[in-house]
Amino acid sequence: IGYANQLNMPIPKLIIAGAYDEAVPHDVSLRAFQQSKKADTNSKLITLTHSAHMGMLEEPNQTLQGIHSFINQ
Repeated sequence: IGYANQLNMPIPKLIIAGAYDEAVPHDVSLRAFQQSKKADTNSKLITLTHSAHMGMLEEPNQTLQGIHSFINQ
């Protein structure tokens, strides 16, 4: 299954993006979220405002809170 097909699968997806990510720029993450939201309205985008590509290390508490929130929705 290709990347685009995964976004179209009708399952909730959590996309965690770093505002300063140069490897996957935020606008790319936003477009992926918008596409996945069409397939499942429970998909969620979390933007880590002080992170680049390693948000789980740069903002671990915010990352964990976002994951918990997504799982518990």
